[in-house]
Amino acid sequence: MPSHRWRALLLPVAAAVALSGCWLQPGFDPHHSGHNPGEQRLTVANVATLDEAWSVTVGPDPVLAPVVSRYGVHVTSRRILATYRLADGNRSWSVDVNEGLDPDADALAGPPVVWRDRLLVPVGFHHPHIIPPTVSYDAATGVAGDRVADYASNTLDGSTLVGRSNTRIGDFDEGVLHSTDLEDPSKNWSILYLSNANGPALTDRWIVTSHPAGRVDAFPRSGPTPERCQTVDQWTICSPAWTRETATLTTAPAISDDGLTVFVGDATGTLSAVDIENGAVRWTGSVGAGAQILAAPTVGDGTVFVTTSDGRVAAFDADGCGAATCAPRWSTAATGSPVRVQSALAGGVVYAGSDDGAIRAFDASGCGATVCAPSWETSVGSAITGAPAVTRGRLVVGTADGRLIAFRPTG
Repeated sequence: MPSHRWRALLLPVAAAVALSGCWLQPGFDPHHSGHNPGEQRLTVANVATLDEAWSVTVGPDPVLAPVVSRYGVHVTSRRILATYRLADGNRSWSVDVNEGLDPDADALAGPPVVWRDRLLVPVGFHHPHIIPPTVSYDAATGVAGDRVADYASNTLDGSTLVGRSNTRIGDFDEGVLHSTDLEDPSKNWSILYLSNANGPALTDRWIVTSHPAGRVDAFPRSGPTPERCQTVDQWTICSPAWTRETATLTTAPAISDDGLTVFVGDATGTLSAVDIENGAVRWTGSVGAGAQILAAPTVGDGTVFVTTSDGRVAAFDADGCGAATCAPRWSTAATGSPVRVQSALAGGVVYAGSDDGAIRAFDASGCGATVCAPSWETSVGSAITGAPAVTRGRLVVGTADGRLIAFRPTG
């Protein structure tokens, strides 16, 4: 087995199935930007009037990132996949994702992505010999459909589903990056890759992943090219188009609105802005000594936002400051409670949820000072585990104690 475990192995992959909505996947879009540019009902003008619209208990386990389609709010909590009406929180349906899979395994559902009238749900298992599938569910009824792919951790762009799985090769557990065209299986490909990779985030040309150990990699959307491949024993091994080394605990990537810059944070409190074409570092930013960046950056409207281990939000100009290292344009006061989920940007407001159960909203343009106070804040009494989703005048979050909570403006 070659020593470069990030290199690629071409494998056959499955295809299938369908849906459409408004916060269609974690991170909002294939860029994983966390930015909903179309939100007009919940804005800077009325964010201070936010009040709880409804709260429901999904199950006893943490609720992961909610997504929103025309059928409602879709969430997972361990084995539970459920849909609730956005207007009033009434439950439309709930299913156990372990039903119809392996009855002896303990399933763990990841956040769904929405495609046409289907939810594509990655299902993992606490079992080393069970392949984690992505299963299709009817978004209106919860009826299980096809097993779309033999992998999890999905990002969707058009009809292209991208995710990863693990495979055993010799004495090593290797990660495999997959690309599945749900309409044209002839375009499917897979590459041997690092285990436990974050992401991926997609543009029309690139698939970008990161690894917690400290690296960012990019592959062409069309798949590995012959000049980057070689045959070793029975494997076809291919290298990424580029690799950028970063510091440990590198976050998942987010990509700028124009698709040209990749942003990642790390345990040193460094934000890196990387050229998506060649991996060159355009600029870096720092949130200060002793603080870590724990979640993927959020980027939109010319600004990139990061959240920190000491409970701050820091805003940087997405194009940098004209120097190699940049300071935040503005930041918030430290609360001491880590923010571990990606923030959301919509209607000119950035939203962050922390371990102490606090949810805070800030004017994305700042306050005219270097340290800004929240425009609105509340506490739900449990850590925020489901990253904020903002759409159609609602802010929706998931909590560690199994709740899904929605807020709406009252003014």
